[in-house]
Amino acid sequence: MAKTREPDCANTYICGETVKLERWLPLLLWGVLILGPLVVVTLFFAVDRDGGAFLTIANGILDGKLPYRDFFDHKPPGIYIAFALVLALTKRSIWGIKVFLLLLSLGFGFFTNWSLQGLGFGKKTRWLGGTLGLLGWIIYQGYTPVTETLVACCLAAALAVLFSQRKGSTFGAGFFLGLATLTKQPVALLVIPFVAYASMVKGKRAGLIFLSAFVFSLGIAGAALWILGLGPSAWHQIVVVNFTNLPLGDIREIVKGNFNQFFLAPTLWILAVLTPIFHRRRENYFLSALLLFSWVPVFLRPISHYILVALPAGVILAAMSAHWLIQQMELQGRYALVCLVGFPLWLQGLFPTMAAFSHNVLFLQRQVGVELQTLTRENDPILVIAAEPQYYFFSHRYPPGEDLYLLAINYSSGKESAMIAEIQKKTVRVIAVAENQYTEKYGSLVRDYVEHRCKKYAYFPNLQLYIWNKCQ
Repeated sequence: MAKTREPDCANTYICGETVKLERWLPLLLWGVLILGPLVVVTLFFAVDRDGGAFLTIANGILDGKLPYRDFFDHKPPGIYIAFALVLALTKRSIWGIKVFLLLLSLGFGFFTNWSLQGLGFGKKTRWLGGTLGLLGWIIYQGYTPVTETLVACCLAAALAVLFSQRKGSTFGAGFFLGLATLTKQPVALLVIPFVAYASMVKGKRAGLIFLSAFVFSLGIAGAALWILGLGPSAWHQIVVVNFTNLPLGDIREIVKGNFNQFFLAPTLWILAVLTPIFHRRRENYFLSALLLFSWVPVFLRPISHYILVALPAGVILAAMSAHWLIQQMELQGRYALVCLVGFPLWLQGLFPTMAAFSHNVLFLQRQVGVELQTLTRENDPILVIAAEPQYYFFSHRYPPGEDLYLLAINYSSGKESAMIAEIQKKTVRVIAVAENQYTEKYGSLVRDYVEHRCKKYAYFPNLQLYIWNKCQ
């Protein structure tokens, strides 16, 4: 029986195309399965309460208003400045902010890849780390305009620079950590493991350099606030209010919430915890300490996007574990491990992606903004009760006072009375009332007054939002 002759692939067009297909197919699948959901959820997910406050303050900066003077909020200035720059470059478009968030997520994946390269890992492990990072980014709400997105990217950059071993890497890492702290206060805790690692690996002088860079970045921002006359009010809102009036939940709810956050991506955290067991090196102990310090705010308030701060260290550790496990397995076992780790994370990431694509809440929010603009003149104030400040941004209108929301951190019955007085004086003619737990708890007086004295203009059932005007 004659043997079948194999084609000579060296000189055939068909075999050349097959090789190209095999080379590009993994990248194509990665783009569809990983990058595709990330793009959809980032571009089309609705703006939440935190993002609404930050975007409104950023918009106000472009209109000559200042945080801590014209607006109350308890975050450092980094997030407002970053968003104000993006809005200025994109003609105040929400899509500009969405693209910026997408760039932050890709930057996070890039810096994770770079960190693993600095630690001596090959291309496949670096790609795995970047992929785990982007999946974790989706699961823990990195697609929303919150402080943690900027923090996670800056923290990943600090690690990448530190592990690169290049000249000036210690100073650069300290500067990036300072930028992260200028966006969210608890990140300052991370200076402890960073300085300890720099001192042990590169000497005490390196630890001092890192600390100097960290203080230098904070000092620039502090000096700018004092020059603008915002020093006392900024200190009060960023430090005093934030650490004396921060709402904490019941201990049982905190424990339950932390378990829920863990089980959103258990394979990621299990792999991260296993790394120091597989390979004992100073970098792994440093990353484990960094992971623990990053979880401190989550232990107090288990909110999904808080965990973005723990993601840079956690993803690098998880990629290391996966690398060492893969080395111990046969080829089929390696594929099984990747599927076991990646598929649950990918599946979990599909839920917010589908919600963003199907519910169209972002477009409804923009529609509300148009309605509020229609009912008011350019400089007219409006009121949004009690904690939906995104409608100030979408309508390009501001409240009559400094409060963009009423929550436990700034609530008093006197503030509700002051808002009612503004309605009675006809200073405010349009009020938007969201029917949710926050309005029930912090805005019921204003809501009850509006319902009895004003005329209902519109209702958006999918947003549970009423617009009222023509108050008596």
